[in-house]
Amino acid sequence: MDTVGYEGWPEDALIPRLRGNRIVGLGASDDKAGCVTAMLTLRLLAQSAHCLRGDLLAAFVADAEGKSIGTEWLAKQDGIDAAIVIEPQPIGDLVIEHQGFGWIDVITRGVAAHGSEPDAGVDAIVHMAEVITRLHRLDRTKFQPYPSLLNGPAVFHTAMISGGSGYANYPDYAKLSIKIGTQPGESLLDRVAEIEAIFADVAKTEPGFNGEVVVKLDREPFVAQGHEALQEIVAEAMTAVLGVPPRIAGLNAWRDAALMQSAGIPTLLMGSSGGNHHAAGEWASISEIIKLCEILSRVAVAYLA
Repeated sequence: MDTVGYEGWPEDALIPRLRGNRIVGLGASDDKAGCVTAMLTLRLLAQSAHCLRGDLLAAFVADAEGKSIGTEWLAKQDGIDAAIVIEPQPIGDLVIEHQGFGWIDVITRGVAAHGSEPDAGVDAIVHMAEVITRLHRLDRTKFQPYPSLLNGPAVFHTAMISGGSGYANYPDYAKLSIKIGTQPGESLLDRVAEIEAIFADVAKTEPGFNGEVVVKLDREPFVAQGHEALQEIVAEAMTAVLGVPPRIAGLNAWRDAALMQSAGIPTLLMGSSGGNHHAAGEWASISEIIKLCEILSRVAVAYLA
């Protein structure tokens, strides 16, 4: 569940190992820990003497590293009164906001020509380099210095790049794929406008510049609404188990909480600690999984009493 490739540790990624309080393996924290927590919580409740006044659904959704088609389907189902999304994070944090994001292809188009005919060609890769430099500057001058109080700075990173057809040719095409964030109150149209402003700036000094923005995926930010009753119960359970009140927090990442909330379902986000996500040696904290199970079982009993 929610796993990615394991090229960096092919020998042992699929072999779960115990290392003290940690379990190590592909997806151990992101998000097998969440799946284990949901199943163990159901077992705790089944073994208890509590009688719930409603249904408790554990949903193991597909495609979290893609377009979240599992949660898209789930959010459309009737009868869901509230939701808690479980993702790896500090166990003492109760998340009520997170960033949105877009997957965007930035394309520059030049003019193909023989490499010895500079007057005939327009270099799409050189033009892309100018765009990348300005995107990096945008991140350093706008996103990083002015973070959201809860969610941190808007995320930005280049992800993939391609272009050109051979050493002897002027490239007439280059494509840069990026991930770029949006804060509550913003939309991806704000980021697109910033990229188009970069195009206009490059065109001032680069003759023949031709740029295009293609939005591949647009996910809105998450802001919890109608969650007050659920949050009070969750906060009480976290305080009882952890000994301190939760820290009300946000995230600079995107989670499926946004899809549940956008369907009108009051939603909160919580989890347990882990590390090395999407990398060799991914791990999850066993003790925090156990504590999270206790928190969630208390929440279920109180919410559905």
